[in-house]
Amino acid sequence: VAPIEAEALLAALDPRSTRAIEGSVSLALARFFAGEAQRFPLVLVLEDVHHARSATLGAIARFAQAFAGVPALLLLTLDPEADPARPAELAQLLERLTHPEGSVRPLVRIELAPLGQEAVQDLVQRCFHHGVPRLRLARVLWERSRGNPGLISELLEGLFERGEARSDGGDPPRYTLAIAPEDLPLPGSLSTSIRERLARLGPDSRRWLERFAVVGGRLEPEFLMRTFPPCERTEIDTVLTELVRRGWLEAAGTRFRFTRPVLRDAIYRGIPEERRLRLHRMAAARLAQEGQPERSPEAAYQRAFHLRAAREARELLTLIRPLIEVVARRASPARVLRLARWGLEALGDLPPRARPLDLELYLLEVGTDAADRVGDRRLERRLLDRLAEREIDPEQEPESAARAALLHARYADLRGNLSLAEHLLERFEGANVLLERSHRVAASARQRAKALFVRAQGHVLSDRLEDALSDLDAGHGELRRDPSQPYGDLLAAAWLVRARALRSSGQPRRALAAAKRALEWTRRSGERRFEAEALARVGALSLESNLVEEAEAHLREARLLAAELEDGRSRCLAEIGLAVLLAERPGEDVRAVLTAALEHAREANFRRGEAVAHALLARLDLERAALDLALRHSDEAMRLLDLEADLRRAIM
Repeated sequence: VAPIEAEALLAALDPRSTRAIEGSVSLALARFFAGEAQRFPLVLVLEDVHHARSATLGAIARFAQAFAGVPALLLLTLDPEADPARPAELAQLLERLTHPEGSVRPLVRIELAPLGQEAVQDLVQRCFHHGVPRLRLARVLWERSRGNPGLISELLEGLFERGEARSDGGDPPRYTLAIAPEDLPLPGSLSTSIRERLARLGPDSRRWLERFAVVGGRLEPEFLMRTFPPCERTEIDTVLTELVRRGWLEAAGTRFRFTRPVLRDAIYRGIPEERRLRLHRMAAARLAQEGQPERSPEAAYQRAFHLRAAREARELLTLIRPLIEVVARRASPARVLRLARWGLEALGDLPPRARPLDLELYLLEVGTDAADRVGDRRLERRLLDRLAEREIDPEQEPESAARAALLHARYADLRGNLSLAEHLLERFEGANVLLERSHRVAASARQRAKALFVRAQGHVLSDRLEDALSDLDAGHGELRRDPSQPYGDLLAAAWLVRARALRSSGQPRRALAAAKRALEWTRRSGERRFEAEALARVGALSLESNLVEEAEAHLREARLLAAELEDGRSRCLAEIGLAVLLAERPGEDVRAVLTAALEHAREANFRRGEAVAHALLARLDLERAALDLALRHSDEAMRLLDLEADLRRAIM
């Protein structure tokens, strides 16, 4: 560059310089960079351009002009949610760069969307040791960050700084995790960022954000206008537009929603209690105008949510039973469980003499059933204990007594206590006889399909695989006759049975596809009681198909989830698959995994799993020439299989 421009640059770069700078620094910089680009390709990066003031924005325009015809790239980064320091000047500059004059190339905008769940999962798979529950860690990372790469980096760096993640010393290094993925905290910068953004809003915008945080899922202009009078439609539209521009809200069809759940949570927690209760009452009053649950179940559910939050126990209890009856036919068991808990809480807020006993019994029954289906064992036990305390008289309340016995029996079966389960069910006839009778008396497509699916499961256990697949096809046909009803729970169970039938018939690839369908339906329907088994079967079948990384990720997730669900059978399946996989790696303690599988199979009275664990232990003993132990495990495996066969013949 010319001497005068060199002097200007040197003076600008010298922090000790006090003399006035002659000439334009931005022009001198532009010529300097253009000259460098003549020698080698140049990339010039200017970050956080939203913070730029007039001098920098003018320099950017000069850089773009100077780079015409030379191998140079000007890369600008800015945060679209941030408030620009010079909004009009920045908008003018970007417009000029998008439609430049002369030989300047036009600006290309690249919007960096958040990472998807699959991308975060791929990142975790590449970085973390195979012993880490990588599927769960990926899910937690994505939920905490919503795919923001900066927040993911902050979360991972925090793990290393606190000593909760360490390198295994390999090449390339893989990292181990010293905490459960669920214990990963929210990024600290997120709370700070939310507070700073809130502080930049005017009082009107903050007031409306509080209202939106209370309303949650019904951010529709008409609904908001009627819920919070007096206000005009233009006021609502202006506020929504402004909050979308600032990144608080986003459009979702005809509604709006918070761009991230954490934003709503942060605002909601900051609302004073008296104002929060008043806003919930206003929302509940508006929703009451939309009709009864049968006519508008979603509005009724939202009304129940607001009544609970407003502590209006008596009004909530008049709504809860009809709403549960509608929701149970259409929604996931998680929503039914939530409503049952709300109802039981509301009953607890009333004096003992004012509590309707029949409603309490109903809520305990549906709550226990839903807790079983979502796998909340701790809550299921508490509700079963409360049911037992009721001492239901079979003569006076035969239907409730029968349902309570069934709920206790199902829990006993889960825990492997078959003798107690059979006593509670008083099963004196063969299973096939009962299944044939249930299919004949079934009054709906759902009931007929369920009878066929259960019969198919019996066929699989008896190795009548063609009969099993035939019944499964017939059951799916029944469901197709009435597609208006939700069948997620049945489909999850049916696809699991199909996976077992296909695997036993020597079709592992088709079996893997069926197991993945089962897992999909389990998650879609909220039937977590099937999820651990579906994960275990996807893992085992992936291993058979030589998809080792996918197999291990699913098996470890299945093991973790089965422990949470207290599902000993699924935990045994996961541990057997994991033992087979680890046996191919030197230095892995396969015996410890198989011993755990054996213990969980015994707890769950899972004889087949126990037999397989004994057989694999026999193989390990044979490899180390411990013949007596190998023979003992092998004999025990054969005894268990003979016992299982005798039991099947007795009941089928």
